[in-house]
Amino acid sequence: MKTFVAIFLSCCSALTAWGQLDVPDALLTVGTTTVDSSGRPWVYAVWTPSQAQLLDGKTLSVALKPGLENGPGTFSPVATVRKETAVPVIQVFLQRGIQLGENQSALGDAVGELYRRANGVGDPSLAEKLSALLARSATEAPTAETLHILAQGHPSVRMALGQAWAGPAPVATGQPFTLELRELSPAGVEVRVVGRLTLTAGQPDLLPAPGAPVQVPDLSPKGDLNIKLRWSTPDALRRASMLSSGVGLWRMSLADAQARGWDRTPPRWLPYGESSR
Repeated sequence: MKTFVAIFLSCCSALTAWGQLDVPDALLTVGTTTVDSSGRPWVYAVWTPSQAQLLDGKTLSVALKPGLENGPGTFSPVATVRKETAVPVIQVFLQRGIQLGENQSALGDAVGELYRRANGVGDPSLAEKLSALLARSATEAPTAETLHILAQGHPSVRMALGQAWAGPAPVATGQPFTLELRELSPAGVEVRVVGRLTLTAGQPDLLPAPGAPVQVPDLSPKGDLNIKLRWSTPDALRRASMLSSGVGLWRMSLADAQARGWDRTPPRWLPYGESSR
């Protein structure tokens, strides 16, 4: 299965619908697919603007078509996407996050702590807390930055920020389909295609593993306070770097690792936020 990544650039010297910036504007669109607990294939697409303000005030739409990009068939619009703060809409995003395997226990802990630090009142639902934080992020840069970091591992938050969409695939598992991301005018008229993906339902491309971590010696007086690590990035992982949002680091005692046999056989892969017991 191949994933086609679309990047759309506008020249700095030309005035575009996005506005003129000092560097070329880019909207990186990537996606993956999974299968929910009932065996139905789902798609999860995300987009990242090169400039934080690139999508301010913009509304996008998502359209799906069975088959390859140049194959027969027509696209059907399935969603309109923008930043959302309405609690009922966020509840839908949370439900869709569950279909993608999102760890909402970890999300609840993180959002609860952010809500407490923001002097939130009472203990409302997760959707209500997220709604309050998203509203604050419009005027508070630290809150906005924290939510964007949280969105890297939590699809429901990214959907609420207007930079992702998830839904059922339009075909059966193993069949190809194409997704288009389109810009809408204030009147709701389609202006242009700004992203396009071709995926195979229920068959994601797994990222290659990075190289084994090695410790970098620190001979300074503070060298005993922190461990510095580095690792290699194989060519296969470099080629798929646009599909990656970073590397997760875990630590444990040597005795515990040996007791679990992890010094001989690496542990299984765990979704973000899930821990091994």
